[in-house]
Parts: sequence; structure tokens; C-alpha cells
Amino acid sequence: PFFESLWFHICALLGSFVEDYSTLGDGETADITVWCMTGRDQAQIIKDMVDETFTPKYEINVEIDVVQTSVIEATLAGEGPDIALFVSETDPVFLGSRGILYDMTELSQYETIASRTDSELLVPYTYRSRISGQEGRTKVFGIPLTYSFPMLFYRTDIFETLKLEPPTTWDEFNNAVAVIQNKLMDVGVPSDLFNILLLQKGGSYYNDALDICILDSEESISAFETITDLFVDYSLPLSYDFFNRFRTGEMPMGVASYTVANQIQFAAPELRGLWGMVSLPGLHDGSDTANVIKGNGTAAIIFNKTQNIKAAEAFLDWFTQTETQTKYGRQLEIMMGVAGRYSPANKDVVSHLNWSASETELIRSQFNNVREIPVIPSSYYVSRNFTNAFRRVTYY
Repeated sequence: PFFESLWFHICALLGSFVEDYSTLGDGETADITVWCMTGRDQAQIIKDMVDETFTPKYEINVEIDVVQTSVIEATLAGEGPDIALFVSETDPVFLGSRGILYDMTELSQYETIASRTDSELLVPYTYRSRISGQEGRTKVFGIPLTYSFPMLFYRTDIFETLKLEPPTTWDEFNNAVAVIQNKLMDVGVPSDLFNILLLQKGGSYYNDALDICILDSEESISAFETITDLFVDYSLPLSYDFFNRFRTGEMPMGVASYTVANQIQFAAPELRGLWGMVSLPGLHDGSDTANVIKGNGTAAIIFNKTQNIKAAEAFLDWFTQTETQTKYGRQLEIMMGVAGRYSPANKDVVSHLNWSASETELIRSQFNNVREIPVIPSSYYVSRNFTNAFRRVTYY
């Protein structure tokens, strides 16, 4: 009825001034506070799971807060939670090396928790501390939660017309680019493909001691030339909307995160049976790194300020379990649809999500090819200068 509806909206308006919609749970009785660096829907799922499963079993009350900003600002202001979930891949080492985060290796259940993901995914969260110029102890400041890596997407109908096969080497990839461009179409390639080319050529950002940047190595220069040649010689677009251009057929081939498959299935049903997803091309030179890939992820961290490390450890152990991650992934897809499908760092969880058998096998197999680049406190400066060099070559 009109007056009931009017009263409801009046109450909602007044409530917006006094209600804290970013907090889920009673903060006054909480044993630990968890910041969720996602949307409210994702945080609500976690809160419901905590109330149904975690709190009854461990008798630990948890306050879930939805936070959209970086934890760095809160830390500098002297605020912050006990745990933060889904933080950026670079933040753990940046914060941990400055004495802000708890070293995960000191947890009694660390080996069990770490075993739930591939050891390579821990590399960006691992830091070798130094004491008075000497090599110190290796510390781990984050536990991987999500991880996605690039795959090669292609339009099967257009490839059939052009009599092309999905490229398995970079030489075949370049040939396919030439054929596609001759038909006035484009190919999508992100600039961070440099990292994968560098790793496939056996290179790295840093030396073994992680105290010297070696981007002047032969492998690095070769990878840089390979990626910039694609933009200079083939005039590939530097910025583009891959999904929409892939959907219309203007960009029948491109490199993108495997999670784009969810978007295509959900938002482009007319392409059913007209596209494919395969692993990235490699060098096929017989080396151990010929087909390696690199992705991006998020992690869970524990702050040094926590007054209840046992409760924080229990929560982290519970949330990283395969059963918990599977339930979270399924609930996320129920609420948000196929486009919201979870990309877990635990490859066993992939098997329990709604991927087809062939997609599951492909995604799980790619985890075996993952190699990661270490993060150091000055990594932001290295990446910034790579961007400057890339722009100098491709924009001018």
C-alpha cells in the first residue's frame, strides 16, 4: 500500500544516516575483525557461512567489514582489522617488510594451510628479511585465496573461415595476427604479456639474492622486443574492450584472463559453440620454461596488531579449507550468476565449480605451468619504470 511504502522509504532514508552498512555483525562482542576487500554481496556470503559453520564450531565471534579502499591507508592511520581478505598481490610484502603483518610461518597450522595451494603461488607473498646486511629468515606474509591466469580466446567460426588453427607457438601466433589483420580485424594482447615471455625465455626480474634488478639481461631484452614488436610492427591496439570486440567479431583472437569465459557464457549466449579457450602459445624449444605462464591473485593477511592470534589462525585455517572455498564459490555463483564464478587459488576447488569437464581439466593443468615473480619492497618502482619504457617505445 502507498502509505506503508512511503513509511518504508522514509525509514530507509533516516537509517542511512545512522546505520553502518559496511559492518556485518556485532562489533562489540567480536573476537576478531575481518576486512573483506570485495563487495557487500561477497562479504554477506562469508558472514552467513561464519554464522552457520565457523562460530558454532570454534565459538569465535567474527565481525565482517566491507572495505573498498587499500589497507595501506588504514594501517598508516593506526587503524585496521585482525585479518584482511582478498588484498592485492603486492600489498603483503609491502606491508610485511615494514613490520605491519604477522609472519604466517609462525602459525602452528601453517604447513597445513599452505599445502592447500601450489607452492609457486606463495612466491609473491614470500619475503627474505635481512639483518645487518646478512641473509635473514624467509617470511610469508600472505596466503593465496584467488588466482587467475591468461588464456588464448578465439572465435572458432572466424578461424574456420580463415582456415586458421589456434596457435601453439609465438611464431604461429604472429602468423595468425597477420592473417587476421589482412581481413581488417584486430588481436588483443595486454602489455603484461611481457612477464610470461620473460619467464618462458628463462629470465627474471631479479637475481637470486633479490637485491639486483636484471631487466638488462639478454632474456629480458628479447622478451621486451617481442612484446613491443607486436604493437609497433603489427599496430595492435594499446587499449580495447576485449569482450565487446570479441563478441562482435572485430577481435577474433586475444589474450585474457580465463575468467572472461564466465562473462562470455553469461553475457553473450549467441556465441555458444562459436568460441574456444586454449592455453597460451609457448616457445617449444625444449626448455623447462617453454610453456610457463604467470597470473595474478589476492591473498589473506593477518596484522601484527591482533590481540587474538589463535582466533585469527582458526579463521584462516577454516576459510582456506577446500570445503569452505567450494561452498563460498558455489554461493557466489548462485547469487551473482555465471559472471561471478569464483577463481580460487586452490585448484581442487575448480573441480567442484560449474566448469565443464574439458574446461576443468584445462584450468587445472595450467596450474602446473604457473611460475611467479618475487615481490620486493621496491617492486612498485620496477614496474613503474617498465611501464615508462613500454610507453616510450609504443606511444612515440
